[in-house]
Amino acid sequence: MKKQVVTTWWLVFAAAALGGCVFDDIRTELESANVTLAETEQRLDEVTRANDQLEDLRVRLELLESINTSLASIDESLKSVDGTLVNLDEHLASLRETISNIDSTIPLLSFSSDDDEASSEEPESPEGADGSIETDGTRSEEAE
Repeated sequence: MKKQVVTTWWLVFAAAALGGCVFDDIRTELESANVTLAETEQRLDEVTRANDQLEDLRVRLELLESINTSLASIDESLKSVDGTLVNLDEHLASLRETISNIDSTIPLLSFSSDDDEASSEEPESPEGADGSIETDGTRSEEAE
């Protein structure tokens, strides 16, 4: 019996020594798997944030597309208004010419004001066109 007890103890110590190596290997592999899992989770969080940002950008792009469509329709409307303004400008120029003809034909009737003629015929600057006259009427030293 003593021999069996001693043999059993040797088997227990041998199994503990051999089994410890397997457990250490398993523990090391589990730690490595946990590190890899943590890195994967971190990358997944980054991808989730990027997807959220992409969704925000998609919503903004849809808004910009609708604004662009509205601006295109406004641009088309303004093009038609531009044509109308060109026609109105031509009509007003013709009317001004007609009024000038009436004024020159009948001098007693004056449809255009004297201010219009005076503003269109501004005299040249007495000191020249170099802009060297000061506001108080004296010439600046730079012009001399």
